[in-house]
Amino acid sequence: MAFAQPYTFTNLQNYLRVAELTKSQYLKREILCYSLIGTPCDLLTITGVGLGKKKGVVLTGRVHPGESVSSWMMQGVIDFLLSEDKMAEYLRRKFIFKIVPMVNPDGVIQGNYRTSLAGYDLNRRYTSPSKILHPTIFHTKKMAKQFAKSCPLILYCDFHGHSKSKNVFMYGNTSEDSPEQYRIFPYIMSKMCTHFSFKDSKFVVQKSKTSTARVVMWKELGISSVFTIEASFFGPGNREDNPQFSIQDLMDIGKSMCQALAVYNKIIEAKDCLLADNNRIYKVKRINSIQSRDIAINIMKEIKENKNFLCSCISSAYSFK
Repeated sequence: MAFAQPYTFTNLQNYLRVAELTKSQYLKREILCYSLIGTPCDLLTITGVGLGKKKGVVLTGRVHPGESVSSWMMQGVIDFLLSEDKMAEYLRRKFIFKIVPMVNPDGVIQGNYRTSLAGYDLNRRYTSPSKILHPTIFHTKKMAKQFAKSCPLILYCDFHGHSKSKNVFMYGNTSEDSPEQYRIFPYIMSKMCTHFSFKDSKFVVQKSKTSTARVVMWKELGISSVFTIEASFFGPGNREDNPQFSIQDLMDIGKSMCQALAVYNKIIEAKDCLLADNNRIYKVKRINSIQSRDIAINIMKEIKENKNFLCSCISSAYSFK
């Protein structure tokens, strides 16, 4: 009996083998490192032809092997980024994506729920990972930090599954100086994805999470948009007819995350996007004309008008079409 929709190491290898053959113009696949038992840990680079300096995005998944829903979300991301969709073309033109789709291949192969072959929760080893005992974490962290030196990162996200809560949501960090900067991407996500709950998202640094990818990479990379995305093993909280997320639902969540990134980038690129610290008012005057333009403008207007934004109390009552 499977706890959730299975996604094995073999599933990933077969999927990547086909992707390499059909989308080699966008995808570079290499071995990041080898695990304790010699299993290859894949590193994917996805990008396209673009003018000027590109921004960077790092995505990781399956550090907890039992959270197979995270792999389906990740496959949805990869599928979309390799597609001929206009927004996917835009993302490849603007970004270089570094993706480690299965950080704990040994745990997946052995059928563990949360730990590696050596019995470690690898998402508690990011502070000082051992090259010998935690090789995939050691090399993932090294890759991300080296990548950040050559390419300005705007997003780092680790994909997980949640066994208690419903919906899809994010855990983020925060600061006293500009807490709103840590909430903008999840807020956009709530407008792009029907199943994403901004209300369920949390922006706090708990003592028990200080050695996780989310907190360590936030501190060491120095960027605000470092998140854990969580998809429920069950499904959305507002649907009773079919309470569990289907594989297509999970892949669509990955697609929505890519679309949210395009909107987020338009807000970053807007030359007249200003934040008035005294009253936290945003305004946008010029945004380049692409599919996400109107969404970006509407979201910035909402942030300006919604007094509950900084309290993370906004209910995702609708999504943009």
